[in-house]
Amino acid sequence: MPIPEKTTSQSASYLAEGSLERDMSEVITNISPADTPFLSNLPVYDEAYEMKIEWQTDELLPPGKNQRPEFDEYKFPMAAGVGRLHNFCQIMAQSCKVSDVMQKARKTYKPKTDELSRQITNYSKKLAFDMEYAIMSNAEAHAEAGSTLAMMGGIPYFMKEELLDATLSTTDGVVTTTQKHGLSTGSWVMFKGTTLPKELTAGQRYYVRLDDTTPDTKFTLFNSLQDAVEKTNGISTFASAGTAVKVLINNVVDGGNAKFTLDMIDDAMELAFYRGGHPTQIWLNPTQKRRFSTLARALHTVNRNQTDKKISDVTDVYESDFGVLEAKSHLNCADDKIFLMDPSYWGLRYFDKPHLIPNSELAKTGSYEKFVITSTLSLQASQPLASAVINNVAR
Repeated sequence: MPIPEKTTSQSASYLAEGSLERDMSEVITNISPADTPFLSNLPVYDEAYEMKIEWQTDELLPPGKNQRPEFDEYKFPMAAGVGRLHNFCQIMAQSCKVSDVMQKARKTYKPKTDELSRQITNYSKKLAFDMEYAIMSNAEAHAEAGSTLAMMGGIPYFMKEELLDATLSTTDGVVTTTQKHGLSTGSWVMFKGTTLPKELTAGQRYYVRLDDTTPDTKFTLFNSLQDAVEKTNGISTFASAGTAVKVLINNVVDGGNAKFTLDMIDDAMELAFYRGGHPTQIWLNPTQKRRFSTLARALHTVNRNQTDKKISDVTDVYESDFGVLEAKSHLNCADDKIFLMDPSYWGLRYFDKPHLIPNSELAKTGSYEKFVITSTLSLQASQPLASAVINNVAR
């Protein structure tokens, strides 16, 4: 099709299209390749009252061996603590001006005279797209400092790989992290490193039993939950300390720069499942969504409304061993990442909801009208461990 010729600007009549009537359609068709599924569908949590928001996370402790004598003297240990996460609010705005001449001039499109209202509608949509982009793309979070503007962390920020530097003891099998790990006896971890000792395999789950004297940074490893709870059959020593050993503590699958497969999805679902999470949605960019449909269709795992008589060659539901996923494409999803999410653990926090600044606050300073649409918001991930991510996927 021919490429439409785009005008320089609709702010001034001498730059605008449609200020002189011609034989053409009266209605401008405004299409955009963007959509706002997260902004439109995520629940809105409590209002933010500061530019830094914080919330607490909690999780059920892993099960343990529980036997008591008939005549029992109760013990009262301190309750487990809760986690704390934070994010920052990001200020967003869209603004424009329309000359008095352009506002009054008769147009070929509708509305024929009110150009200001038309641009307010257009820029409101643009602000929504900007907000959606931040939710799906922002991989960092920080407060405003000097020339550095505040940025809210998006989904990639909460789902990025969390690694702790660790040393492995070749005498007693103790793993020591360089910072507090926040684990409990019965939690599980995985390991990465330039080299790992022969007792450890990258991508394999190992269950933790906390050290009796230094539980915040030390633990030993077991191959099963039962062994960790009952302190049997543990890894008592390492043949070597390995090099650049790191402990992975969240649900991340490394795609190894290969084309993604359904096995990768199953692996990510398994990680979330073993932490008590149940992702229900998988988010991919459109190219990866097309590959997903091809792979899933080959397994004949298509679930469709039986009353729908339309013939479709699209597969958007996949039933894994750990639950059913609905696949959704998103233009802002990075090529090399696939997110498996439980949306019930995600929500928006507004410091300032989207609004048009009243004209009374914008003094008229020339032969034009101006407007500002603004919003300040953040994203809250109540429990990121209920979701998972596949990284390093080939395009």
